[in-house]
Amino acid sequence: GLGVVIVIGALAIWMRFDTVGQRRKEAKKAQVEAEFEELSEEPAAGGFPVPPLDLPHYHGVPRP
Repeated sequence: GLGVVIVIGALAIWMRFDTVGQRRKEAKKAQVEAEFEELSEEPAAGGFPVPPLDLPHYHGVPRP
């Protein structure tokens, strides 16, 4: 009787909070994907400028 009602109530509450958590995960994933798209379109955005690794002084050629 009462135990079954408590278990059903607990499952209903758990399912509700699981749905809310799932929505938050999906929203966060969409935000990360949007930021990735924005940064992939503009490589200089959002980061420290790094020189290319094919510069001559990286290969033992002295700088003038």
